[in-house]
Amino acid sequence: MKHPIRVSMLIHPLVLLCASSGAHAQSSVSLYGIADAGIRYATNANAGKDRKFELSEGALTGSRFGLRGEENLGGSLLTFFQLEGGFDLGTGASLQSSASTGYAQTGTGTGGSGRLFGRQAFVGIKSEYGAISFGRQYSVGYQSMAGAQIFGNPNLDTLIIVSKYTGSRQDNAVKYEGKFGGFSAAADYAFGEITGNTSANSAAGVALGYMAGGISVGLNYTTAHSADGREARRTVGIAGGYAIGPFKATLGYLGNRYKTAETRNDVFIGGLSYTPVAAWLFGVGAFRDKQRDPGGSRATIYGMIDYRLSKRTNVYLETDYNRITGRYELIKSQGVPGGKFGAMLGLRHLF
Repeated sequence: MKHPIRVSMLIHPLVLLCASSGAHAQSSVSLYGIADAGIRYATNANAGKDRKFELSEGALTGSRFGLRGEENLGGSLLTFFQLEGGFDLGTGASLQSSASTGYAQTGTGTGGSGRLFGRQAFVGIKSEYGAISFGRQYSVGYQSMAGAQIFGNPNLDTLIIVSKYTGSRQDNAVKYEGKFGGFSAAADYAFGEITGNTSANSAAGVALGYMAGGISVGLNYTTAHSADGREARRTVGIAGGYAIGPFKATLGYLGNRYKTAETRNDVFIGGLSYTPVAAWLFGVGAFRDKQRDPGGSRATIYGMIDYRLSKRTNVYLETDYNRITGRYELIKSQGVPGGKFGAMLGLRHLF
């Protein structure tokens, strides 16, 4: 009779422990990613204006893998984290390197090499009043201006314009994001971490947004400092979108000024898309960046035809044309000023 009693005495607390663990285990962790690549043709690829065929990164999204998770702390309070690394699908190399320090980028930390979690790496806490997070994160200005671009913030340099001024990600950043009905508010501050100079390499931004029905509007302001703190880049932007039935249109403006340099840039952005059925998407986007002191400009137009093979896999055809004049800085993939045409047949899979 004693042996069964001893067994029950052991089993009972284990059952209670398991039940208690199940009651409080309200956390989750998930693995996700994107594999996106395609065959690309481009003109004016070097100083000799030669053509180039290559296996390219995705046009709109870069390949990535990540972990995200959260834990419910009770009530409306929860903690969350996200770790996301970008990689070149053609070589397997890590991306998102920083060649030099400045404007909230810690170049000396990577030595120009790719980062393990270069796309995002942060932890935070969230309540009904909003979320605050700490780590390497997208700037609020960059996120706000996605609303001005018909496909959001793209991946290839032939399509990118916003991050040239707002930056895309910031190192050592603290960010707040909150939603209140149709309104949203966000702010961030990136520590420069330069001893003896708190403004050097730092950045700060604010963004406000409103969304209702098919209408969306966003305003943003960002200021970022050079590595020595002597120069500052200041951007102000507005982004808007309207969707009705299968059509969607976007429009935006981004202005960039410097604290000491006379260079000024005014960027006008727009786009239109048509989704006749769930599987098909047709879209076109464009922007023009007018520069003064020194004078020059960049005009870009791009188009996309996308077909969904399933909920997680799609194929697409993308084309783009860039024209750079005057003393405007060349994009990385362009050889000399003038025109540059590109086309790509891509495949993307979400997991």
